[in-house]
Amino acid sequence: MGHETSPAVPPVVEGCQSDHADIDLGAGLPLQLNVPERFAQVVNGVYRSGYPDVLHLDVWKAIGIKTILRFVEEDYASAVKVYLAENDVHSVCMPILPNKEGSVKSAHQTVDTVMEILMEPKNHPIVVHCNQGKHRTGSMIGCFRTLQGWEHEDIVTEYRHFAGRKARALDEVFIKAYEPSLSIRKTAENLNVASWVISPDALAGNSPGERDALSHDEHNV
Repeated sequence: MGHETSPAVPPVVEGCQSDHADIDLGAGLPLQLNVPERFAQVVNGVYRSGYPDVLHLDVWKAIGIKTILRFVEEDYASAVKVYLAENDVHSVCMPILPNKEGSVKSAHQTVDTVMEILMEPKNHPIVVHCNQGKHRTGSMIGCFRTLQGWEHEDIVTEYRHFAGRKARALDEVFIKAYEPSLSIRKTAENLNVASWVISPDALAGNSPGERDALSHDEHNV
């Protein structure tokens, strides 16, 4: 499904760990929060970033993050682990191979699992990340955009927006080659992920598909 107009590319926060973002709380004045590199909202309830650390716990708390999905095996600092445990945040490690050699890449089944986690409303708000928020994160978000029906040129525009001069042609090839399984396509259709958009309230946690979650579950009883 194509778009008559190009979808909006989410704003990105570039820089080091000392950077702040004015995030509108909706019910009050903006709150100064430390954010990881390349932190941005993908759609309502889904966020992306570079590798987070203890300095970024306030933004997780403000958003009410329920799930952390990381694409690298490096573990979190002890203080971050404590935060995850005390706040009942589900942490998932799904290693994704970097697209540096054409013959070495993650299987489509692995990507399907990532898509399943991203689309599950019960996991929202969710944040996904790799090390720098460029390549592995960009590839996975590009595959998610495929499920949303974005045109490939729009997906590449967003990917390059975050990757900058470090953009990899093999990432773009990987995204274009992704073929979701029939079950993943059906889930995307049932949840109407094509309609999921960036929320005006950056801290809104529930995806547009949450209201359809019950009917989706009923289809799978």
